[in-house]
Amino acid sequence: MVCALVEVHRMGIIHRDIKPENILLRSDGTAVLGDFGVARRIYRAQRHEQMEYIVGTPYFMSPEQALGETEDESTDIYSMGAVFYNMLTGEKPYRGETLEMIVYQHLHAPVPKLPSCYRHLQFFLDRMMAKDKEQRYSATALLNLLGELSLTA
Repeated sequence: MVCALVEVHRMGIIHRDIKPENILLRSDGTAVLGDFGVARRIYRAQRHEQMEYIVGTPYFMSPEQALGETEDESTDIYSMGAVFYNMLTGEKPYRGETLEMIVYQHLHAPVPKLPSCYRHLQFFLDRMMAKDKEQRYSATALLNLLGELSLTA
């Protein structure tokens, strides 16, 4: 999936709704990123000053999406981090009974901790789901780190 983000971002597109339901598996087991219904060109998203509604799925949205702030490639990285957590644990990273409770956690709660069997991957999650988008990996940096991890494993 990170390869897909590298290519999408290279083309100047932000997906804006990365969630498990938008990751499709081909018959050979490879993953495909689907549903670009709310995707935007990066330059347009950065110049859009007023948001009238939240775009994205609350369980997987970035803090900047929740606040209606400028979105960029790091928006997708945050959401990919939330999916990564969900993939490893079977749980959503933040849960609540209302939209406001979920959004509050995306804005203020610490990055969720992975179970001990996945603690060696916590540093990836911490950077992917950093509240400050400047602290998040780029898709290319993340792909390179994952490649290094697979070489040393």
